[in-house]
Amino acid sequence: MESVNLLGSINVEGCKESYYNSFWSFDGQNVVGYNLMYRNMLIFDKDDCAFLKKGNSLPIENETIQQLIEHQFIIDNNFDELEFFKFNFLRNMYNDDTLTLDVLPTLACNLDCPYCYENKSNTKMSIDVESDLLKWLEYNIAGKKMLEIAWFGGEPLICFDTIERLSTKIIKLCEKYGVHYEASITTNGILLNDAIIKKFQSLHILNVQVTFDGNREKHNLQKFFRNGDGTFDFLKTNVERYCELTESDVPLLIRVNVSDDNFDTISELLDNFSDSVKANALIFFRWLYPNEASGWKTFSRKMRGDLPYHGLAQLFQLAVAKGFYINNHRDILRYKYCEADDPNYYAIDPLGNIYLCVHDYQPKDAIGNVKDGISKDFLGYLHSFRNVNPFNDNECLKCKVLPICNGGCRKERLANKRKCIGEKDLLGLYIKNLYDKYTKINISE
Repeated sequence: MESVNLLGSINVEGCKESYYNSFWSFDGQNVVGYNLMYRNMLIFDKDDCAFLKKGNSLPIENETIQQLIEHQFIIDNNFDELEFFKFNFLRNMYNDDTLTLDVLPTLACNLDCPYCYENKSNTKMSIDVESDLLKWLEYNIAGKKMLEIAWFGGEPLICFDTIERLSTKIIKLCEKYGVHYEASITTNGILLNDAIIKKFQSLHILNVQVTFDGNREKHNLQKFFRNGDGTFDFLKTNVERYCELTESDVPLLIRVNVSDDNFDTISELLDNFSDSVKANALIFFRWLYPNEASGWKTFSRKMRGDLPYHGLAQLFQLAVAKGFYINNHRDILRYKYCEADDPNYYAIDPLGNIYLCVHDYQPKDAIGNVKDGISKDFLGYLHSFRNVNPFNDNECLKCKVLPICNGGCRKERLANKRKCIGEKDLLGLYIKNLYDKYTKINISE
């Protein structure tokens, strides 16, 4: 794998090379080009490469040049890409069309995973809080075009009755105000039975995310019931059943938690899934990180190392080789790092407390409550949080991966703890993962 300066000497009248191009040769012959600003990919064979390396006064009518222009690898001399990115980023920051919520009906959980970042409690949303939430929602969806709710926890399916009750009323509320409504759920999958699966579509729950932690042996050592019994067989059976029964066009999302202990077992995990799961799921991988609730225990220091994307890239390539569709979420053109970048994003806990980040889950971090609204004491912090952006950071302004990182976590940036994404140091591997992904999609189609 090597980086290639394919357009370094190109000369097309009135045009220039995009700053955000990246070219790589993965086989020593063809060259894969990816543009990080526009998320476009092109593949150039030997003849294309020889033609482009001539450089001097290439005719704009040429088919290869036209492809480069169409896919924005070559742009107009007067086009300022950074200003284009700023415009779209700021437009997303202040787009008032959508209300985006993470709603936690409970902080209780039927499992006892040692890496969980939440301090579990048996708190469940009361009928009074449900009522306050619906009143708050009605006030806040006025004038909106879309409402997106992600059901989260704890384990949200413990309170499926709450989800069902609220969803039915939310759907009617959105119909009343002409607001499009979509929902998703993140669950450990243990309670994902036939009856619940069949209700998801009518409740507008179109996407389900579950988590595996390696092969059966390693998974059961990290994701277990409070009595110590493992959960692998329960989860695998329920995932298979979901893929058989779901009516949603949005795939199941499988997250694999990666640690020093389970890294070498993930190949075996992937071999456990049926063709039905492979056809109906997207898969991605995340390192386990230390956190306060787990006592800052380290789960992935050795394998993660100083280049954390390296190990993840290997797993993405392994997944593609085994027939999976992978989820490279940074390949989505969305001008935000995560949902907390949305101007109308909030997380709401079972007590009705309102937060600016789903990783804030203790009442001391709340900025208000659905009963009383946002506290005046937190308006200053709210405005500072919403206004965070990377445009006063010279390193970010010069960085080619800015369009896929979007400045990183705004909470960390606000605390002067800005971190670069792992893909930055291993850009060739990231693009190779995308190449593998799109090659698989084209072959499958």
